[in-house]
Amino acid sequence: MKFCGNCGNQMGEGAMFCGNCGQKAGTASAPPPTPIPPTPPTPGGAYGNVSPKSKIVMIVLTLVGFSVGLQHFYAGNNKKGVLYLLVFWPCNFIGWFLFVMLIGILPLLVSLSLLAWAIVDLAKIFQGRYLDGDGLPIVN
Repeated sequence: MKFCGNCGNQMGEGAMFCGNCGQKAGTASAPPPTPIPPTPPTPGGAYGNVSPKSKIVMIVLTLVGFSVGLQHFYAGNNKKGVLYLLVFWPCNFIGWFLFVMLIGILPLLVSLSLLAWAIVDLAKIFQGRYLDGDGLPIVN
């Protein structure tokens, strides 16, 4: 059994030229080696299937900076962090200003909503269900 030395196509025993590429038959008698495809990386890289982000840092950032979404920026969830900055933080700031000036219920509601989201985030962090920007759980 002969193979083309140029393209690796199988050639008949008496063939003078390759039927695939037209190369003159040479002395190649074995097929060219098949390249081995590279192994795809594991989903979590060097850390396996968990995030390299620190659970302790996440907890501290959630407790200290929940009104501006610091925990989301640290975890790599930048869209969620920007949402906190654009929506919740101005509402909280304006709400407390209105509370001081008008003694209304709006700032209380805004603050309670932020606190509720912080509690949900803390629960997810403690349970190892909070996902970083790559979709990996923060468990360490």
